[in-house]
Amino acid sequence: MNRPFYHRFRTWQKNLNSSYGDDISTPSARFFARLHTHLVDHAWIRRFWTNMYPLGADAGQVWRSNQPGPARFRRLEKLGIKSIINLRGPSAFAIYLFETESCARAGITLHDCAIPAYTLDSRERYPELLSLYDQ
Repeated sequence: MNRPFYHRFRTWQKNLNSSYGDDISTPSARFFARLHTHLVDHAWIRRFWTNMYPLGADAGQVWRSNQPGPARFRRLEKLGIKSIINLRGPSAFAIYLFETESCARAGITLHDCAIPAYTLDSRERYPELLSLYDQ
């Protein structure tokens, strides 16, 4: 009974989500891109919740974190972070554009290695990810 409504709603939502937030080249575009990151990608939550912890016995060498927003890059730079592995992969949307811009400003190398969040990827994909840890 609700399936047609749900399908129409999801289609509307996907169209809305992809209708803005893919440009940061002008002040107006940056405003709407920031709006997109906060409303669609829930970036406002990550301002308060960083979910950032060191991994392994050599604490400080490798960290895990949710996706950092532009303001958090100053802290990452102070911690000596040299590289970020983006498990979402490259995107045309604002959160990725801001992340790319912030990495460049902070002198942090951004590696894109898209790994699905809800399913296993092919066996060949994981050595690529692990090789990034050696770098």
